[in-house]
Amino acid sequence: MKDRTASVYASVCVTLPFATLAVILRLTARPMTKAGYGYDDGLAILAFAGAVAFSTITLIWTLYYGLGRPLEDGPKNLTATATLEKSRLMLFCSEISYSFSIVLSQLTILMFYWKVFKFSSIRIPIQILLGASIVWLIMRVCITIFQCVPIQAFWDISSKGSKCTVHESAFSFATVLTHAVLDVLILVLPAVQIGKLRLRYGQKISIIALFMVGVLVCIASIFVLIEVLRADATSTEMPLDVAMSMVWAVVEVNLAIVSSSVPMLRPLFRKLLPGSFLSSHTYNQTIEPKKPTSQARHINWLVRKAECNTMKHVPLRVKLLCPARGMSAHR
Repeated sequence: MKDRTASVYASVCVTLPFATLAVILRLTARPMTKAGYGYDDGLAILAFAGAVAFSTITLIWTLYYGLGRPLEDGPKNLTATATLEKSRLMLFCSEISYSFSIVLSQLTILMFYWKVFKFSSIRIPIQILLGASIVWLIMRVCITIFQCVPIQAFWDISSKGSKCTVHESAFSFATVLTHAVLDVLILVLPAVQIGKLRLRYGQKISIIALFMVGVLVCIASIFVLIEVLRADATSTEMPLDVAMSMVWAVVEVNLAIVSSSVPMLRPLFRKLLPGSFLSSHTYNQTIEPKKPTSQARHINWLVRKAECNTMKHVPLRVKLLCPARGMSAHR
C-alpha cells in the first residue's frame, strides 16, 4: 500500500505559510485605509485560527497516529485498534475545525462584497448566501457532534450500547457538495455587477484577484469531493483511505484564507507602487467640462438680451437674469 504521509506534510507546509502571510499582510494594510479594521477582519482572524487548528490536527494525526499509512505501518506503541480509535478522534476534531474555517472564510468574502457593492441589487443575494453559509455551519457541526449516542461512540469502538444513525460517506458527500456549490456561487456573484458599477480600478483588480485564488479553492473543493466519493465505507484502513481527502481539505482551508485576504492588500501595493493602476485616484474619473470661450459667452449674452427686450412684462425672477444696460458681454 502506498504511503501518503509526504503528501500530507507538503499540503500543510506549503499552504499554511501562505495563509499566515496573507493574514499578516491584511492586518498590516488595514490601518492604511480610512475605514481601519472592521468586522470582516475579525472573521478573517477566526477563519485563520480554524485553519491553523485544522492543519495542526492533521500534523498531529500524521506524526503520532499514522495518517497516510496502512495500520500495519502505524505507531509501534499502539495496537491497530488503538490507532483506529485515535484516528477517528482526530477525524472528529478536524471535521469541526474544517467547518468553522471554511464558513468563516466565506463570511469574510461576503462582508467584503457588502462593503464594495453598497448600492446594488447584489446585496440581496449576499444576504441569502450569508444565511445559507451560517445554516450549513450549524447543521454540519451539530450532525458531526451528535451523530452517535453517546458522542464518544464515534471514536470509541469498544463503547457498549452506542448508536450511530448517520451514514458517514453520504453525510460527508452531501455537506462537501453543498459548501462547494456555495463556494462557486460566492465566487461568481460579483461577475455581472463588476462590469456595470463604476468601481475603482483598484477595487476591480481586488475582486479579480479574489476570483483567481477562489478558483483554486473551488478546485480543491472538487478534489475533496472526489476523494470522499472514492472512500470505501467498509475499509479497515481508515487512516490511509482518508489521507488524500485531508490533503485537499488542508489546501482548501488555507487557500480560502488567502482568497479572503487578497482584496485587502491593495493599500500595501499602492504604497510599494505609487501612481500605479491600483491607486484610488482612478475612481469615477469624469471629463471636466470645458469653460466657454469668450465668443460663446458673447453669443449667450446677446441671446439673453434679445429675449428680455422682446418681453413686455418681465417677471422679477427673470429680470434678475437679464443683462443690465451698459453691461459688456465680456465682463
